[in-house]
Amino acid sequence: MTEQAPVAAGVPGALAPPVTAVRLLRLFSGLAAALLVTLLVSLSAGTIPVGTHRVLAMLLQPILPLPVFWTPTEAAAVLALRLPRALLAGLVGGCLAIAGGGFQAISRKPLADPFILGVSSGAAFGVVVAVLLGVGPAG
Repeated sequence: MTEQAPVAAGVPGALAPPVTAVRLLRLFSGLAAALLVTLLVSLSAGTIPVGTHRVLAMLLQPILPLPVFWTPTEAAAVLALRLPRALLAGLVGGCLAIAGGGFQAISRKPLADPFILGVSSGAAFGVVVAVLLGVGPAG
């Protein structure tokens, strides 16, 4: 049995297992799989019920020679409405994650929020100016 050396109090991550390439590969593989499952479920949910097997077939049909067993209404709902919305939601979420990481790096605090740098006040000021000038959502 191996024993660990005593660790000084207050050392963060002293007992955490080492980060290896295999652990990172497992982590990112699991996150990618969770993202794909979430995307598939979000494309199948809506007012027009479309099964996940149909959504998957719609997405793979341009690549693989699959028979078409869905209606044009289902295809329009998934490919023209839900897919762009889901992809844009993923893009916006990624941008927000990058912005949050940037705030944490700038302020050198692991739990940085927009109130530290005054970003929330600046955003509120921008909204007030836009409303007073009558600027709409399209500019």
